[in-house]
Amino acid sequence: MTATYHTIGILLFLSIFSFRDVSSPMKDISVVQTLMGHSGVVTSVAFSPTGKMLASGSADKTVKLWDRGTGKLLRTLKGHSGAVNAVAFSPDGEMIASGSGGMWEGGYYGEIRLWEVKTGELKSRLVGHNGFVSALTFAPDNTRLASGGVDGSVIVWDWQRQKILLIIGGHRGRVWSVAFSPGGVLLASGGDDRVGLWNSYTGTSQRRYWMQHKSAVHSVAFSPDGNTLASGSADSTMTLWDVETRKARMILKAHSGGVRSLAFSLDGSLASGGFGMENGFPIGEVKVWDTRWATVKGRWRGHREIVSAVAFSPDGKTVAYGIGGRVKLWQYQLCAPGLPRILMGHSDAVQTVAFSPDGKRLASGSRDATVTLWDAQTGAVKTILRKHKERVTSVAFSPDGATLASSGADKSREVILWEAPAATLKAALVTERTMRLIAERAGRPLQPQAQGEAGLWRPEVLDLRACKRWGK
Repeated sequence: MTATYHTIGILLFLSIFSFRDVSSPMKDISVVQTLMGHSGVVTSVAFSPTGKMLASGSADKTVKLWDRGTGKLLRTLKGHSGAVNAVAFSPDGEMIASGSGGMWEGGYYGEIRLWEVKTGELKSRLVGHNGFVSALTFAPDNTRLASGGVDGSVIVWDWQRQKILLIIGGHRGRVWSVAFSPGGVLLASGGDDRVGLWNSYTGTSQRRYWMQHKSAVHSVAFSPDGNTLASGSADSTMTLWDVETRKARMILKAHSGGVRSLAFSLDGSLASGGFGMENGFPIGEVKVWDTRWATVKGRWRGHREIVSAVAFSPDGKTVAYGIGGRVKLWQYQLCAPGLPRILMGHSDAVQTVAFSPDGKRLASGSRDATVTLWDAQTGAVKTILRKHKERVTSVAFSPDGATLASSGADKSREVILWEAPAATLKAALVTERTMRLIAERAGRPLQPQAQGEAGLWRPEVLDLRACKRWGK
């Protein structure tokens, strides 16, 4: 979705992930570790609060604990009678919960097992769902545990006393994901029908039937500040909702085959896992997003399997994801772009930008009918040029930097020449050919960008030797 902010973003990095497309699966060059051991599809992954340990749940009915640093398998937790669909560490890192289910007297039941991380000892079992458990999350204060099931219910537990505190039955169909807000008051759930938002103490819906997708919602996640709720759906979209207004801020086309999992990092980056389609086959994908500008900061793509789970390490440097029967660790920040410098000032969409030959000044033209000159080093506004009556569609500096030309949608079709250093009007030429000639002599200007933003990429900032992402 196009960003709606009226800003210019000078992007001082090279994003080799964001804009490159390929017709065949990419090599796993950025993947630093692959953890092998499960005999079934990996359905869920979770980092411990310290980031030193990783847990994975699988259709092989086991939970495996791994040393993140070495990739060594620490222990395998066995005992579930069905596929393990969800795993979650307690906030203190001492316990791990796993969700599954089984059959009993001709019917299905859901089961949550709580294990001591240090010893691998089973401490308790929670049974309450009328069907397999498909989602788990601990409350931030470690006193409660929320679970979602294929029976369409969300249950809030006092897991230490093994008691049900609350049963929320607002979904029609399976609940795929649950998430507490950072403060623990709100509880979000993603189901076959919609996204639900509830008071986690009373079960009251905060706004019933809001947050709709066109298909099942497979994942929900709160941003670290609690102001944004992300939801990923089988309809291929990821929506960012404003928690206060309950309205969609952005709807992003994330994965063409569907979004299966979402996870925020502490800096607000958002990882999404899912799959695209290629020649009729699913191709697993992981993307890391800058949610402020709806841009992709990093991407991994490959293997004819679906990425079923993603998780950020606490330090935000590593993304873990499950694909097939493997867990992969991706240190995406080895090649991660830096943050953009944002220049605020225009009141409408930016149409064109151009640097002066010495790189010290930046000119921008906007739908607000103005041309703004910026100090490219500090981002300060040097002056605002007001002569056009309609949107400005092109700006260009002369080769010596002394003259700035601008043209737009004015009925007079004028090309205006400005003395760039003094920012004074020099001439108004009624010809667009002059504009093109100046642009050609000055060097090809940037093309009109999406609303409110434009980018310049500086490849020298990135050490490509550490980022042989597209190796042959």
